[in-house]
Amino acid sequence: MSDVVVIAPHEMAAALRLAGIRVLPARSSADAAEHVREVRDRGEAELVLLPEHLLAGFDRQAYREVLDSDQPYFVPLPLDWQAATDARADFESRLGRILGCRINLSAPLLRRGGGSSS
Repeated sequence: MSDVVVIAPHEMAAALRLAGIRVLPARSSADAAEHVREVRDRGEAELVLLPEHLLAGFDRQAYREVLDSDQPYFVPLPLDWQAATDARADFESRLGRILGCRINLSAPLLRRGGGSSS
């Protein structure tokens, strides 16, 4: 079982794969919905990330099922998710619940020696 799966457009897939993330490519909301069903039915992941523009095309019931799901957790990402404070806070909260710890994506990175990377 993979811990994290990303459902993403082909343009994003290559970079995510280079980072070692399992990616299910989706050109449309219909592709994304099919991947959502497959991941849920097979129990392939604990966390599924997908761009919100793909989620926006789901029918109302599928949309609610994704947002209400906790096995796996689905996290919709706005295209500008790093700049969107509300989206980032929601993502930090959901990811923190899964991992059992507090997540802060806006914190400065620490080098191995313990100092700030800035």
